[in-house]
Amino acid sequence: MYLKAPTRIYKLAVLLTIITLFSFSACKQDRTATDTDQVVSSIYEDNPSAALQVLEGKLRNLGTIYEHDLVPVSFVLHNTGKLPIKIVAAVLYCPCGEIIEPPENLELPPGEEYQLNVNLSAQKIKLGEFSRSLSVMLNNEQFIPLKISGHIEENIKVLPGRVIDIGVLTDSAQPWERDIPIVGVNRLEDKLQLAENPKSSLFNLELKELQKGAYRLKISSKHELPYTQGLRHNIILPIVSPAGLLPLKLNVTGQVGEAIRFFPAAFSFAEDDFIQSESLLRSSGIGALPDEIYELPSRDKELAKKTFFVLSPPKTISNIDWLALFKNLEFDSPAGVKVEKELHPAGIALRLLIEREAFAQRKRVEITPYRGKNKFNKISFTLDSAE
Repeated sequence: MYLKAPTRIYKLAVLLTIITLFSFSACKQDRTATDTDQVVSSIYEDNPSAALQVLEGKLRNLGTIYEHDLVPVSFVLHNTGKLPIKIVAAVLYCPCGEIIEPPENLELPPGEEYQLNVNLSAQKIKLGEFSRSLSVMLNNEQFIPLKISGHIEENIKVLPGRVIDIGVLTDSAQPWERDIPIVGVNRLEDKLQLAENPKSSLFNLELKELQKGAYRLKISSKHELPYTQGLRHNIILPIVSPAGLLPLKLNVTGQVGEAIRFFPAAFSFAEDDFIQSESLLRSSGIGALPDEIYELPSRDKELAKKTFFVLSPPKTISNIDWLALFKNLEFDSPAGVKVEKELHPAGIALRLLIEREAFAQRKRVEITPYRGKNKFNKISFTLDSAE
């Protein structure tokens, strides 16, 4: 009978303890949730790109498109944060399209969306697989990288291809020609119309329409090609119809002999050199020649080190028709300088006769070897005023 009162008190104390612990736990959870919200908010404030999501991903794969297509592409940006995000600008990293009404310091409120629209011009991208990048610039120098990819099919078939390899020619005037079929396909089937009488600075072009949308282009040598191991020349064929398309571009590649470079290419003289004779003899050349032809006078060795040309000339040059080059090699020479050329089995030697009168008007004179429109490296002669 006397134990009932303490029992009631004990039960009441236990109940109060449980209520206190529950209240403390709830307050702690509230503080934890508040702290978490503050951390997340701080992350988004310091790093707005974490809050800006790109719906449907940052990549747009267009699949197969055709070379003259103008393809609209869009990216929807969603602000998932609790603070506004400033979009400073958007940049497309190629001249293959344009951003429609590009954003400039656009403020995107929380929960709002912005659609970035791009028009991609397939005719400004090479055929085959492609990938192009663009970026959305945010404040604090952050950005969102985006990408557009796909595969471009041709609308104009060129056989054997748009790169035309002429192979290896040993002479710049060596006859050369190709017949190139050109046909409209896919979106341009029976619709292609090329402009008449196309022009090229290096080749004769003869374009003939075989049937609607089908042509044959005959390419042949016009005059001397440049001597080079890496010939690159574009042939541009304007498109009349459909209107507004970029011209068809063909690329002619190949090798024409090798670069022609005479050595030595710089000589110097002193007044005393002309005391015993009014004329002096020097040698230059190209190809595999006797060593004495390439031997420099001692005073010219230092000068040669300062010039563009190397001290040691190549002794073996292949893929050159030496006889054809020899017959057509000419020189633009000033008064007082005479040039005699000499053919060797694998090269051409030059005998250079320099008279004192060559320096009557100026202290430096030059001769220019050339063949047709091909001009080769100059050979210079300098008279030093003092020793």
